[in-house]
Amino acid sequence: MMMREQKAFTRCAVALLLTATVAHCELPRPDHTQHAEMARWLVHINDWGTLSTISRDLSAPSKPVPYGSTVSFSDGPLNRSTGRLLFYLTLLDAAAYDLQAEKVATLAVAEAQVYGSCGVTDPEDPTCAKVSITGEVAPVPKAQLREAEDLMFQRHPAMRQWPKDHGFQLYELVISSVRLLDFYGGAADISPKAYYDVQFDDLDSKPQLATI
Repeated sequence: MMMREQKAFTRCAVALLLTATVAHCELPRPDHTQHAEMARWLVHINDWGTLSTISRDLSAPSKPVPYGSTVSFSDGPLNRSTGRLLFYLTLLDAAAYDLQAEKVATLAVAEAQVYGSCGVTDPEDPTCAKVSITGEVAPVPKAQLREAEDLMFQRHPAMRQWPKDHGFQLYELVISSVRLLDFYGGAADISPKAYYDVQFDDLDSKPQLATI
């Protein structure tokens, strides 16, 4: 077994001791040459990231200022990756407020966010993978809400209980570009089609979670 794979499985074992439900053990880390698969893997093993928008509060007419918000997201239930990027946002928070004026945003997620996956490797080291995904973020159309709720709330069940008077809405980032860094030599650009076309077929037959 490769060293990074050993770390991934060790991470799952450690998580088993810390939580009642273990995620991602059925989804092995792709090789660094499998760029689209790696991007999808990074999205699926994470459930939060940094969403960068153009700040309405900090920007001047001739000087747009980026602003990063920590947000929860989901691409589907554990071990059932769809690649879609769904968020549950309120206008009381900067991200949704900014998106009213400028829909283009970038979501950044990193392997280092997952406990133990990079071992002692520094998070900025290229071999500790990270991906930035850019596109327009807008509310999910009414016809797609039921499906989006299922994908989002299975991953973040506490959201069902969030205050109704805060105006939370489901949003989706429609991808226009994907940029991955997972090895030395510079980042790789991945087309949206290549990203969405990834199929983790081995997960379909083994969707189970380890529980205690």
